[in-house]
Amino acid sequence: MITSLVNYAVYYAEKGFSVLPMHNKKPLIRFADKPPLKPDEIRVLWRKHPYANIALRTINFFVVDIDRHENGADGFESIKDKHFFRKTLAQKTAGNGQQ
Repeated sequence: MITSLVNYAVYYAEKGFSVLPMHNKKPLIRFADKPPLKPDEIRVLWRKHPYANIALRTINFFVVDIDRHENGADGFESIKDKHFFRKTLAQKTAGNGQQ
């Protein structure tokens, strides 16, 4: 059973994703032109940064970021009639949007 962020990070890496430790939306490591972290490297990084969040490098997939803004702009309205978005993995964002 996965019970901590480091375990999730290792799980994602084992499934072929490139994992990045994050703090305040900033990566804690340099990752450009570097191979994905291995599970043992992830464990070492999370020992140093136990409260790091997880980001996945978008190498073999892409992300659509849909935002809602306080000024009334609603990204969901702009795509509601678009048929090219199929059901897929999604997550809620801190700003009440979705990725």
